Amino acid sequence: MDASEENEVLLGGPAVRYLELEHVAMEQLVVMVPNFSMAEQVHLICGDYGPFEAGIPMQVPLWLALSLKKLKKCRIAPPFWMEVPWLARKLEEEQREKNLLQTMPPAFLELSSVLLHCAPDDIPHLRRVRFLLEDITNVRANKLRATMRRNITADTAGAVFKFNDLSRMEIARIQPSVLEILNSLHALSSGVAVSREQNTGPSSSPGVTAPAPVGPAAASTDFPAPRGRDLRRFRS
Repeated sequence: MDASEENEVLLGGPAVRYLELEHVAMEQLVVMVPNFSMAEQVHLICGDYGPFEAGIPMQVPLWLALSLKKLKKCRIAPPFWMEVPWLARKLEEEQREKNLLQTMPPAFLELSSVLLHCAPDDIPHLRRVRFLLEDITNVRANKLRATMRRNITADTAGAVFKFNDLSRMEIARIQPSVLEILNSLHALSSGVAVSREQNTGPSSSPGVTAPAPVGPAAASTDFPAPRGRDLRRFRS
């Protein structure tokens, strides 16, 4: 975690939401293949797991699989949607459909982030998987930004917008920008004057403030591109 992300954690910024979502995703079931045998069950608050038999796949929570992986007691079988053919097909669908987001598995960003970071040796064609996941994430983000630019204007302030197939991580990423834009549009529609000092060039007089823009230009819908942490999840 770099200095900017540490500040966000202290201030309750986006980094906190990302970490919270990754923490929640730790309860997702994954398939792991133990390299040990144990006849007894493990009794946990979230359920009972075992007995364990070497070489026999079984489903356990992600956090348990990662704990055993750290002890070199298992390998983690990546989910079907982290296979190259599936990702390549999904990328093609996202690129072909210009307006609608395609349905993705629950918590796919959080799970892929954790698995790529903690179990890269268990993922076949690792480099290709990284690139495909990053491409899918970027295509979806670009489509979402384009949709927001088309639909959110001063005339639509107060309207309700529905977006299907957004993941929780994608919602966390755009939420601050969307709220800021909608609040600005609400202020405009209510007749609240929002003024900002702008440098109008050499012809402007000192102390003169340019009038606040009216209409769609009053609130920028230029959503930020994925930040360093967003894309770094797919990189070594």
